Amino acid sequence: PAKVQNLLMRLEEAEKLRDIEMAVTTIESIRALPGSPAADLDDALARRLGTLNIRRLFEQKNPQWVKVVEVKRGDSASRIAFENGSTLASLTCLNGGSVDRIVIGQKLYVMNHPRFNLVIHRRTRTADLSLNGKFFRRYDLTADVAAKEGAYEMTASPKNFWKALGAQFKAADRTELETLLPVGAPVLISEL
Repeated sequence: PAKVQNLLMRLEEAEKLRDIEMAVTTIESIRALPGSPAADLDDALARRLGTLNIRRLFEQKNPQWVKVVEVKRGDSASRIAFENGSTLASLTCLNGGSVDRIVIGQKLYVMNHPRFNLVIHRRTRTADLSLNGKFFRRYDLTADVAAKEGAYEMTASPKNFWKALGAQFKAADRTELETLLPVGAPVLISEL
């Protein structure tokens, strides 16, 4: 359809200009079209959107998801991450490396109470991560999921959690998920 073609041309222009926000809004517009006129492109668009969202989060520190906090007396990096509903790994990534030694008055980027959830689709062997109720990124599973359909919560031991579910991801994807999903984040296993 002409509307999809226009949006795809806009997406191409956004990528030439390296305008991440324009690219994201364009992809979201295409994916939101009624009747799925771009259904054959949806998986590719979802994956592209996921790549852009990761860049928006960690490189651009998008203010919709990230805030700046000042270290106070008694703070530790893990405490700051926990109090903001995040993970120590994401705090480390947002601040360009080690946060082992923080000092009073130091300013740190931290995720602003993210509400991540993961839906694992058994049939397609994919997993969709959403942030604050909106699609964020898609991952592939490398094998069938062993766990039954239902709701689960991320545990403090991610390695054991994935093993118990029988959910296998590429190593980089698993690391990224563990960086983003805090303890208690909902994980849903769906047949579809």
